[in-house]
Amino acid sequence: MATPKTPAKPKIPVTPKIPATPEKDAASEPGNAVSKRDFLNRVTQASGAKRSVAKKVLEAAMKELGDVLQEGKDVNLPPLGKLSVNRMKEVPNAHVMVVKLRRSKAMLAPAVDDAPEGTDES
Repeated sequence: MATPKTPAKPKIPVTPKIPATPEKDAASEPGNAVSKRDFLNRVTQASGAKRSVAKKVLEAAMKELGDVLQEGKDVNLPPLGKLSVNRMKEVPNAHVMVVKLRRSKAMLAPAVDDAPEGTDES
C-alpha cells in the first residue's frame, strides 16, 4: 500500500540571530568613575582636613566598610544611605558582592546656599 506524499513545506529563509549589544554600565564609561585620588581630594576640600589625615581616615573607613559588607551585614550611614548585600560570590581572586544602596529623597536634595538668588558674594 502506497502512502500519500505530503507536500513539501516551503523553505523560509532563516535570518541569523544578531547578538544584542550589551548595555554599558555607567562605571565602564571613561571619565565616569571617581578615582581614589579624586575622592580624597573631594573629602579634603569638603572637610578642610589635612590631606595626610584625611587619607588615613578614608582608607580605614573604606576597609571597615568592605569588611562589614563582607560579613553580609547591612550598613546604615547617613547621609550616604543604607547599604545591603543582595548577593555574594567567591571567585579565585576576589569576593564579588552585589550591594544595594538606598538613599532617601532628602539625602538627594541639592544643597541650599545661604546667599539669596541674584546676589554676588565675590
